[in-house]
Amino acid sequence: LCDRRQRQMCIRDSDKSNSMKEYVTHNETRMGVVKTAAQSLVDQLEKVGNVNVGLASFNFSGSTERNLTALNDSYGYGNDRRSGADIVKEAIRDLKYDSKDEGGTNITEGLEQAEAMLKQGSEQSSKVVILLSDGANSNYEEDIKSISQASSMKKNGITIYTVGFAFGDGTDAVSYTHLTLP
Repeated sequence: LCDRRQRQMCIRDSDKSNSMKEYVTHNETRMGVVKTAAQSLVDQLEKVGNVNVGLASFNFSGSTERNLTALNDSYGYGNDRRSGADIVKEAIRDLKYDSKDEGGTNITEGLEQAEAMLKQGSEQSSKVVILLSDGANSNYEEDIKSISQASSMKKNGITIYTVGFAFGDGTDAVSYTHLTLP
């Protein structure tokens, strides 16, 4: 996924729509499962070294939760000094689903947010988006927009990996193969 020779920028794009508050066990929500996977990924990328990670999220709109952060760098002073990986994992822990009932899933918004963050980074770096979600877009029109956005990002040298979390509870099985372009 990430080559040691050049600084990577991996944006993790996380779904925070209302469906993420549903429980998959008696004490774990969908959001909790996704957060655990996301934090594990940060741990793995930290071992690779020389990786920048940012966190974008989406529901009916997209937002930046954490700008690009070098995982192996240290931030802060004295006793407040922390690694970039710890800072990114804190942003993941703090991620909340939309508390309003109007939060749908709009993947295009998340992709646009991730692309904007990647444009702020170095031109020479590999650019990767890892999309994490438990469901498809809220409507078919958004599917078309997401495919168009993903195609545009591919043309701009951005690789998109998708991770769909289907929980076997009658929700749509997630199929993002149309976004993960060869």
